[in-house]
Amino acid sequence: MPFPLENLVLLLVSMFCYSSHASFIGLFEDSPCGFCMSPNIETGGCSCPFGTSDSIPFRVLNDCAGIGTQMEAYMYMCIRYQDDGDAFQGAYLTIDTTGCEQGNPYMGGACSCTPGAGAASFRTLVNQGGGIVGAQLVLCYRLPSYTWSTFGGMFQVDDNVGGGVGCRVANPLTGGCFCPSDTRQQEFRVEVDVVYNGAVNFIGSRIYACVRESPSVGSCPIPLTSLENCGSCGVTCSRANAFATCGTRTCSIASCFANFGDCDGQDSTGCETPTNTNRDCGACGIPCSRDHAIASCASGSCAISQCYPSSSYGNCDAIGSNGCETSLTTLDNCGACGEPCSRDHAVATCATGSCAISSCLSLYGNCDSIDSNGCEEHLISLEHCGGCSAPCSRDHADAICIASNGTCAISSCHPSYDNCDGIDANGCETSLNSVNNCGGCGNVCNLPHAVNMSCMNGTCHVLSCALGWMDCDGDHSNGCERDVTTMSDCGGCAKPCQTDHGTTICSSSGQCLIVTCEPAWRGCPGNCSCPLSICGDGLCDDDDGEDGIKETCSSCSKDCGRCGRCGDGVCQFSLNETCISCPQDCGVCPPAPTCLDPICSGHGSCIGGLCDCTGSWTGPACEAAPTPIIITTNSSSPSDIIIHPINNITSSSSSSSNFSISIFGIQELDVDNVPVRNFSLSNIIFRPSPVNLPCM
Repeated sequence: MPFPLENLVLLLVSMFCYSSHASFIGLFEDSPCGFCMSPNIETGGCSCPFGTSDSIPFRVLNDCAGIGTQMEAYMYMCIRYQDDGDAFQGAYLTIDTTGCEQGNPYMGGACSCTPGAGAASFRTLVNQGGGIVGAQLVLCYRLPSYTWSTFGGMFQVDDNVGGGVGCRVANPLTGGCFCPSDTRQQEFRVEVDVVYNGAVNFIGSRIYACVRESPSVGSCPIPLTSLENCGSCGVTCSRANAFATCGTRTCSIASCFANFGDCDGQDSTGCETPTNTNRDCGACGIPCSRDHAIASCASGSCAISQCYPSSSYGNCDAIGSNGCETSLTTLDNCGACGEPCSRDHAVATCATGSCAISSCLSLYGNCDSIDSNGCEEHLISLEHCGGCSAPCSRDHADAICIASNGTCAISSCHPSYDNCDGIDANGCETSLNSVNNCGGCGNVCNLPHAVNMSCMNGTCHVLSCALGWMDCDGDHSNGCERDVTTMSDCGGCAKPCQTDHGTTICSSSGQCLIVTCEPAWRGCPGNCSCPLSICGDGLCDDDDGEDGIKETCSSCSKDCGRCGRCGDGVCQFSLNETCISCPQDCGVCPPAPTCLDPICSGHGSCIGGLCDCTGSWTGPACEAAPTPIIITTNSSSPSDIIIHPINNITSSSSSSSNFSISIFGIQELDVDNVPVRNFSLSNIIFRPSPVNLPCM
């Protein structure tokens, strides 16, 4: 069954007495059973007499005078300190399970007796941690060196029930369980544990103390060693800030009060020096100081009042003796103990006692200039590439910021562009719609027999062909594949050079020229489409004898004025009459036609006295370079377009023209003058000569 905790307490008070005066001055037990169970013989109550020096507490269980109720009790032993050969030499209490609980004040609080003293052990029980365990109350004694002493010893007797052993511990001063005859016996109830019928049983037990009353002489007690009668009756003993003693019948300092010391060594001045100052802290001459701190000794022990605010140190280990030992400018203790300093993606510093960024990790930056969130920006984005606010872009390309080094580079070129110079910084600088880079870097448009070319959607297109060549199959990849100076393709695709009633030739410029007409089809100058007519048809047929017809003014007056022959005074230009072939009509006919430049400026051939120009060259001597002519049309109001190459003017009405122009192709431009479509045409040449007919 559980038992409540009871305490046995021995009270001791420091006091030096006259050598013949006993140190033991009574015991008493104050129990919760509802009364003062064992009064002190010296005082008649549960108290110590005047002059008591100290007390020692012991824990026991009390059965409340055998009524079977275990309660907590307190036992007090009143003593004065001295070493005069008295029988009493202190006491101490040990617990079976935990060892020393209440030490002997004669031995500085150790659970041992003075050298040469005997020991008597008294059994009791205590409540330890909610359970009942055994304990030993040990009495330290020695035989007195003189006849009189207040202490007459102690002994213990068990109740005669449940295995009680009767006299458990004999009085060491008498040898039995009894007191000396001149002493009074004082009883203290406790509980003990005994083994009965094979089981541990708790029974009542009594500890007896033997006490002699103190004698007196007249009005003064003997000897004169009390503080009230020190050396003489009525002479008091006291010292400033100290406990006094008269143990040698002379007043002196027994011990100083707390926070005072006898620093000058003069007994008469008592304990004159406070020992709770920074000069004398806890003892005389012991200074109070702490590293990096303001120290204080107000409690008598040196302690930290506060760390120096300007020192950047803190008392992080909570140990006062080593002061404010920890620097508060480290990454583990930044500004305060245990306050770590770190920044995301950065090397942090606490050099000033405040956490801050020292430097960012590679490819990270503090782009928002906010220190608390560290180097928040990963410098591999298009907005922050290798540095804050360093955008990454490339002309005509999709850019990428390389994650491994934060370098901006071309990811891919936009359609129709490429990085032909191999320089990343200027992006994809080259359009792949140019004749020098058509569809790829360095892919130069070089189509067969093409003079002018363009690049559209990365493909080479023919704009114009060299003289005598045309793009007849519409396939730009093979250029101007058709020779149009042949009889089957003369000046155009599948355009044969032929005429009825005559013979033809295709010139080097692709012009179909009539060589001769059949005799009966020379009725029209310059072609073979007009048959020779009869009189009155407005045409004159001579008598060259080829067709047997001979018209003259006499034979056909209707055609008079048109007929003639050499010598008729009429120049027959169509019959090639000149001053050479018909001197009779000289002065009427012009000289024989000749080319202004026999080599036609190197851009044609002289045929029949006229220059047959090659390519787009024009002029009487093929001296005029081709001139682009811009024609603006209105698709909503179509009309005939008349071209004036001299001043690049177009109009919808025509007057007489005297010019030569070649048309090789038509190119359609958008509003930005970018080619949209190209149309290759047969070489159309207009000249004022009736000999050179348009070849369509």
